[in-house]
Parts: sequence; structure tokens; C-alpha cells
Amino acid sequence: MKICVRLGEPFWRAVGSKTMDLVLPEGADVTHALRALAAKYPELERDLFSDEIRPTILVKDDEARLDTRLEEGTRLTLLWPISGGRC
Repeated sequence: MKICVRLGEPFWRAVGSKTMDLVLPEGADVTHALRALAAKYPELERDLFSDEIRPTILVKDDEARLDTRLEEGTRLTLLWPISGGRC
């Protein structure tokens, strides 16, 4: 199946594109997608699988977990988590 991946900062700069299609096996979940991205773009692996800070993952604009199942045509978005400070 094919999904659309949207990359936010700093991910897109590492690969040179803000969007891409990713082909995954039927029944794949978010973990499968992250592994496929890391295999295709090794420079992303450290940020995708860090024990300290993980990216915010959205599936169809809703926050997703690593075991969230993906479907044909799903839009997966990866964003760097943002923390606030004082106003």
C-alpha cells in the first residue's frame, strides 16, 4: 500500500523534501513506516528512534501511537515536539 508522508522541521531538511510517498506492506502500522523511512534515509534514524525525544506523529491530522494501523492513502505527518516557555 502507498501512504503520503509529510515531514516537518528538521526532518524535511535532512532528506530534502517536505512530502513523499512510501510503499508499505498491507497491515503496516506507524512503526513500519518509521523503520522504512530510517532505512531509506539513515540520517533520520537517530531522531525517529531516540529514547529522549520522539517526534509527534499524526495520522490524518490526529495524534497517533506507534501501533496505529495505516491504510492505503493515509497521510502520516512527523513533527518535532515543541515545548513552551514563559509567556
